[in-house]
Amino acid sequence: MNYDLSLSTQWLHGAVTAWHQKLLPGPLLFLQHFSTPGWLPSAAPGYSSTARAEFLSWIIFRDLGSADVEDLGEDRSEDLGLPCFISSLHATKSLVDSVLSKTVGLVKTNELVEFKFINALRGGGPAHSGGGGRPPRPPPLATPLLVPSYQITRMSEPNTSGSFRAPFPKRGRTSEMMGSPVSEDHRFETPTKKLIEHGSDLSLWLASSAYQEYLGFLKAMNTVCRGKVCKVPEDPSPYPHNEVGTALLSLLDKLNQWIDEIPPEEILLGRFGNKAFKTWYARFEKESPDLIQGILPSTLHQAAQELGPYLLDSFGNATRIDYGTGHEMAFVMFLYCLFRVGALQTEHQLHTILTVFPRYLEVCRRLQVTYRFEPAGSRGVWALDDFQFVPFIWGSSQMVGQGRISPDQFPDPEVASRGARENMFLSCIHFIHQGKSGPFSEHSNQLWNISGAQSWTKINEGMIKMYKDEVMGKWPVIQHVFFGTLLTLEPAKK
Repeated sequence: MNYDLSLSTQWLHGAVTAWHQKLLPGPLLFLQHFSTPGWLPSAAPGYSSTARAEFLSWIIFRDLGSADVEDLGEDRSEDLGLPCFISSLHATKSLVDSVLSKTVGLVKTNELVEFKFINALRGGGPAHSGGGGRPPRPPPLATPLLVPSYQITRMSEPNTSGSFRAPFPKRGRTSEMMGSPVSEDHRFETPTKKLIEHGSDLSLWLASSAYQEYLGFLKAMNTVCRGKVCKVPEDPSPYPHNEVGTALLSLLDKLNQWIDEIPPEEILLGRFGNKAFKTWYARFEKESPDLIQGILPSTLHQAAQELGPYLLDSFGNATRIDYGTGHEMAFVMFLYCLFRVGALQTEHQLHTILTVFPRYLEVCRRLQVTYRFEPAGSRGVWALDDFQFVPFIWGSSQMVGQGRISPDQFPDPEVASRGARENMFLSCIHFIHQGKSGPFSEHSNQLWNISGAQSWTKINEGMIKMYKDEVMGKWPVIQHVFFGTLLTLEPAKK
């Protein structure tokens, strides 16, 4: 039989780089055919056979042309020269090429790479034994796991220096990344969301000024909150803010109060969507013009017609009674617009991101629980979270350099509970623990895998890539985005 075993150098380098960065943990990188356990290397002191088996699915058996997987395992095992594995932390391209040229290549399958975990290394071996006073890790999954391809850093050459560039822009550039301020005679318009009607229109968004400026704002705020903690409004040393920041908190308090005034209706146990939210939203829709006017200074009241739809779209959909990353994006865009029109200034960034935004999350969580929101577009156990994404980005940035909590500790309920008030990432984990039961590795498998990263910098970098691919790059989300004069579909300036 003629075997067409192509080697994808790009994916090979991505695997080695991910290994070096410990995006996928483990002291050894095993390259092995998943259907033949007899090939498992026997010499790996200190590690069980299940632990040594973690990386056996770097080999992807898809799109192999005329090669048959079973025939490959039975007829070619001797020629392939397996078992083979790499035990050096400084494996070079030539070494890996030499090994893999005798096996099969890594094949990209759509946007996912399939990893078949016999058992995760996090559950065995001295590197992840849970020593040092840390709580033991919950048992990992033994089922096939789909990991998005953006979690593997792809580079032209594997980096063996041990240093990796962080995703943060240089200090002092945050103003440049948030777009130019509008002129005094700027003519505002009511934005519309009917501009990305088909999947083929997504390219307009990806090349647009709105995409560039929104991503720039996201990264700028990611830089601003690096190593900082969230502060409640009552904090004795609050972050600098103006009347607009105070008004934003008052607005969120009012929306929160309405939840108390509009209790949920009695519905069958287990059903999504309490219709009382329609009443809540109707009040919000009716009073939103006055609410917007109450936030903006008198000189910017004309901007209310453009900012209003973003705010109104930030708390869920009254028809479907759901909430997702698109609604979260609407609120981040609303904050961007406040900076863009000059209602908020550079010195107010910390207060906006680390006081106002966490308060927004609290209101959204109350809405989600009280009115039993359905997650909009959730992937279930394979999703990062049922409802939110941005707090994982900014929250992981907050964790960089703090030195108290390592990535492998955040799944622990006690760790998340203690840090929830000061950190957005941990507040998300705490909220997950409050609403879900069972092993964390089962109900939040993506986050479980992320906890194996080497550092918070790596997690933050991966979160931004994941957000660009899974939120900003997906038509089901972008079809609902509003475009006006502040966030426009005009091509971005190069």
